[in-house]
Amino acid sequence: MDVAWQKIGAFRGVVNPLLDSPHLRASLVNIRESLSAPEASLLQAGRHRTTRFVIEGPRGPLDAVAKAFGPQSLPKDLWDRVHGTKAFRTYSAAAYLLNSGIGTTPPVACLERWRFGKLTESYFVSLYMDDTVCCKDLLGDLWQRHAPYADFKALMRNTARGIRRLHDCGCRHGDLGNQNLFFSRRTPSSPYEDAVFIDLNRARFGHPLDIAERALDLCRIVFPPGFMPTFFRLYWEGDPPADFMREWERCHRRFRLHTATRHIRHPFRELRYRLNPKRAPAQVAYPPLANQWIWDAEAFRPAAALPPRLALSFLDRDYRRQARRDLAELRQWLNANGSAGTAARIDAPLPAPPLFRLIVDGREQFADADLARLREAGVDLALVRFTMADDDATTAARIRGARRLRESGIKIAALVAQVPRFLDAGFAAYANHVAEELGPGLDWIVAGQGLNTVEWGVRGKDDAAAVISAGERLVFDRPARSLAVAASAVEAPVVQLGCGNIPLLFERNVRYSALTLAWAEGRGDPGAEARALHALAARTFYARHRVLLVSDSPWRRGCKEEADFGGLVAEVCAVAFT
Repeated sequence: MDVAWQKIGAFRGVVNPLLDSPHLRASLVNIRESLSAPEASLLQAGRHRTTRFVIEGPRGPLDAVAKAFGPQSLPKDLWDRVHGTKAFRTYSAAAYLLNSGIGTTPPVACLERWRFGKLTESYFVSLYMDDTVCCKDLLGDLWQRHAPYADFKALMRNTARGIRRLHDCGCRHGDLGNQNLFFSRRTPSSPYEDAVFIDLNRARFGHPLDIAERALDLCRIVFPPGFMPTFFRLYWEGDPPADFMREWERCHRRFRLHTATRHIRHPFRELRYRLNPKRAPAQVAYPPLANQWIWDAEAFRPAAALPPRLALSFLDRDYRRQARRDLAELRQWLNANGSAGTAARIDAPLPAPPLFRLIVDGREQFADADLARLREAGVDLALVRFTMADDDATTAARIRGARRLRESGIKIAALVAQVPRFLDAGFAAYANHVAEELGPGLDWIVAGQGLNTVEWGVRGKDDAAAVISAGERLVFDRPARSLAVAASAVEAPVVQLGCGNIPLLFERNVRYSALTLAWAEGRGDPGAEARALHALAARTFYARHRVLLVSDSPWRRGCKEEADFGGLVAEVCAVAFT
């Protein structure tokens, strides 16, 4: 678009040539009155106010948005005289993005009013983009409804893809926070996935971006801290360069400091916002870091919303100290005895083949052919996994799938995983509901998971005791003959921390039929993790409890993953020490 300044009443301005007309210019002359009219609606309060209003176009009324920039200091006015005002820079950047095929609000005009070298008024006018949603609002909605990890990853993918296109076209936004990124959709039934960038007054464009500029532009994007590595892989379509990560860490630290000192840098503005919240910019509240918990249905475990070191900082101090002592003791025992010593001190040696072939997830329906293939493969015990993160319909579907398996002659075992107590405190009732629905045909049940893992929401002895009590309720409320095993699961200590809950389990009055140790593959050497898990099982075995090891990842020698039976079944290793 060509830039041609013209006189528009008391303003000087630039008008989009595609929309320029006498009617439009006449309507812009009285823009202040139009923005304060009763039919105008305020979209964003604050020092820079954004208002939706109607303006006369060349072929009738236009649904438009005007951003009125607030007053600024004399040095900034002098700088804007040379480099352009915020309104003009926004107009120029929007025109550049449209010409490059990048989503933004179509510019209509920019207006400036100068008086004795002082910028008294400035406006950027654009067309209103209907049916768009802010990234900040989308993320807030995901937190509000406790959305699964797949929804978070989809939002990160759309965000990363849009920003990568912005940067590849030679534009650095300069204020690229979640609030300045919107998404549109191509049809009313399509998902919101096409990025739209607003608030472009700090944008710089027209040259290729280097790694430092990309890192600086990405330091204000907010997703759960543990998800940022995934976000960067989506942005770079692979592993991000090491130089980029170092530069991003530096820029992100500076931005956090900048945010934390806002009340010092702008004391009077922040005071006005506190005294009159209606004039403050709209805020979307994200949950505090301590409560950022997201369920990953595909992996059947909480997603790593927090980096390990940050997650561990929310553990109870005494609980963390006990867990570290247990971990150190376990490692010392393992170094002294090794895997051979572990097997030797267990009464029954490890069998070569797994004792059970277990179903990972129950579905609403199983075809007869699927059931026949399961029986041919020797599957006689199905592990049906439940979690409080599922809605009622999903839980009911899993129960129907479990009953279908039982009707075909396959025994049923259940694993019931909790959600953090700050989301729902009804885990005991939920576990009992699952046990009641499955009925007497339930062979054994595991209540609780991840008792030594902070990402499961267990952050102290009270949390662990609350999960363990669900198993106690199952033992007390159900006949012993219909519940062969009642246990609480503890993940391998090398994945997170030591097994500080083992003594807690043995202090309870209930005599569990078995203690289940569920192992999930970590970042370390699988062999070392397996040996550590065997060591933990050996220690537990000395307490005269039966031990059942369960793993979703085949890690023992000779245990190979086979066909998944059309996506319904995966092999799960289980070894019982009796």
